[in-house]
Amino acid sequence: MCARFIYKKNNDFEFITNIGHQAKDLYLSCFGRCATPPEYRYGPAIRAYDLIHVILRGRGTLLLDQTEYNIQAGQAFFIPKGITADYFADAYDPWEYVWIGYDGSIVALFDRETGFSLDHPVQQVHVKSKVFEDMFNEILPFTTLSISDELYRTGWLYRMLSLFTNAGPPSLLKSTDASDKQSPERIIRTAENYIRRNYNSITVSELAASLQVARSHLFKVFKKHFGISPQQYIMEMRFKHALTLLADSRLPVKQIALDSGFGDSQNFSKQFKKHIGISPHIYRNTQKGEKLHE
Repeated sequence: MCARFIYKKNNDFEFITNIGHQAKDLYLSCFGRCATPPEYRYGPAIRAYDLIHVILRGRGTLLLDQTEYNIQAGQAFFIPKGITADYFADAYDPWEYVWIGYDGSIVALFDRETGFSLDHPVQQVHVKSKVFEDMFNEILPFTTLSISDELYRTGWLYRMLSLFTNAGPPSLLKSTDASDKQSPERIIRTAENYIRRNYNSITVSELAASLQVARSHLFKVFKKHFGISPQQYIMEMRFKHALTLLADSRLPVKQIALDSGFGDSQNFSKQFKKHIGISPHIYRNTQKGEKLHE
């Protein structure tokens, strides 16, 4: 099986996206490189996968979660899945960068090891730019859905992520201060990050285990902070993702049900009608009608 990807190239950029995959635990979604013109802007946008940019030359600015970061060559920045981000090149020294997008059921484990998080999206890279440029050229031919290509991409992605494992600050879950790790503010911040990346597969028990807190304590913290339970919060994230896909994509409802964490389309339709008040098909048709009149 050799499903094709989307490949685009001009004088300023080269990238590959829509890479097919059979693996579920960790896989490469897209990668590319770009030499941007001055003040070139991308966003605001929300990704369906985690994204890392490595700045090879120049400088620019990242706007993430209402915080502004000034970034330059020798640094990398991280955009978590499901978070709105906006970034633009410097007016006098525009940046050139390579990027990778990746996802999977165990992606949160690798994010913790790299040190990247919503609170720490920027870090210094202790590897020469040429290493990343060479790795980009290396992976270009391996983009079909064949088993051999996917195995090569997976190995390549492991190697790429390993370049960041010793560069960043400790993750939130590695705090040695027990009182700080158990504080409600830290639990909420870490839980939000984890849910955003794993809402389509996570359970409340898994969330509590990843935070190293009792499920009952997690429930109390969520009820006090959000007014809803952890399970309700996860469901809201799933519906938010499903609503976006129904309105903005052509994916079949069956695929949207799987991608959003509802399993089969029958359960999705039942939950959707209970939560939203109408069926997924009617909602999609309504959204298409509204866009025609915008």
